[in-house]
Amino acid sequence: MKPIIAKNNSALTSRVSAVGFTLVLSGVLALAATNPPTTDTAATLLRLQEQLNQQNQRIDRLYAAPGPELDELEKRAAENEELTIAKAPK
Repeated sequence: MKPIIAKNNSALTSRVSAVGFTLVLSGVLALAATNPPTTDTAATLLRLQEQLNQQNQRIDRLYAAPGPELDELEKRAAENEELTIAKAPK
């Protein structure tokens, strides 16, 4: 005689897994809500923001350098790319 539970074993396992996942997720979210970011996290975020600001300034300077010729350079780059694609073996 086979046990009745054996027939629904996969359904039971998936329900238990879903409940377990929900409990773990709830615990993590509650923990995150009660503990503000540490000083290290805040310092890291500030450092990353500063790096992003520096990179943006560099990009701005790079775009400002060619200035009026930028449109012409982009047009020539697009033409070169089209030629490269046209010459590529198929």
